[in-house]
Amino acid sequence: MPESEFALWQRLIEDRTGLWLPENRKTFLLSKLVNRIRIKGMGSYGEYFASLMNSGEEAEWPTLVDLLTVHETRFFRDADAMKLVQDFAKDIIQNEIKQRKTARSDTVRELLAKREPLTNLIQVWSVGCSTGEEVYSLAMQLQTLSNANESPFYFGVTGTDISYPSLAIAKKGRFKRSRIQQIPANLRAQYFVSDDAEYSRISDEIKDRVCFVQGNLGELEQSPVQLYNIVYCQNVLIYFQPQRKKEILDQLVRRLTSGGLLVLAPGEAMNWKHDEMQKVPHPTCLAFKKCKSESNNLRSNYGRK
Repeated sequence: MPESEFALWQRLIEDRTGLWLPENRKTFLLSKLVNRIRIKGMGSYGEYFASLMNSGEEAEWPTLVDLLTVHETRFFRDADAMKLVQDFAKDIIQNEIKQRKTARSDTVRELLAKREPLTNLIQVWSVGCSTGEEVYSLAMQLQTLSNANESPFYFGVTGTDISYPSLAIAKKGRFKRSRIQQIPANLRAQYFVSDDAEYSRISDEIKDRVCFVQGNLGELEQSPVQLYNIVYCQNVLIYFQPQRKKEILDQLVRRLTSGGLLVLAPGEAMNWKHDEMQKVPHPTCLAFKKCKSESNNLRSNYGRK
């Protein structure tokens, strides 16, 4: 494939998905294209390119995107980042408890004490969740924290990914035994159920706290703004060019509650800065916390009981 034709593929894929394939991934692209060309019985890259430009071939894009994205993931992939999320969630709960205990009047304290445990709400967004291991890891940590807390709290973990096939696997919550061996034994025993000799499935207790939605980071500007206490976005930004990466990060900030936490992979956005974000001092994790403001507090609390 000549450079001029490769450039056309680069632009088409970026325009449609936001994903950028640099020159050093040309061989990777060609191998994936050859696979689809053979399956579809076509004779050239150009013929396949023309078919993708046809509005009648929209169904082919999810398949191609799935081939072009790497689905390398595992449970508790970044233990330090997971621990950071757990500690952050603990702070949210402790602040809620403190608020109840230090209210200025007896009447307010009594009202707060009677509030349902479900008012302790933590929402997490796992960006680029692939086949779901990251989502379930976060949910297991938060469920364990809730079980140990004096006041159990409600939480939800939303996983999004551009790949429909990956999301289909994630929704099943069914994994080979070999894939769950890195999970701490106590969590495996508590949150997994044996399905057969080869597979185990995640417990309903955890599945009830998660959801999976197809989403394209390159189209965040057109998506409704939903607020999260924690946005967990690791090993996803490598697929985007610097300017697009900055735009995505700015959009993620918009989706954080006041005081919310943004967790990235080390090295993904070392030079990124945002007026509303402060870098979290941590020896191994790259994370930022959203500065608190009255307007953000009002927006984050809107709709809660």
